Amino acid sequence: MLMTLTTPEEVDTWMRAPAEESLRLQWPPPDGSHQIVARCKLLLMLSVTSIW
Repeated sequence: MLMTLTTPEEVDTWMRAPAEESLRLQWPPPDGSHQIVARCKLLLMLSVTSIW
């Protein structure tokens, strides 16, 4: 599932917290909020937002 970390606190939780707590940050994105910009054997979806 997609991960969009929008605050420094969310980044810290994702990197340092136990998996059970980190995985609570996963959520389905609203329709149309992300765009696929390239396709290859490995699909990467990037949403670049300044969080600091």
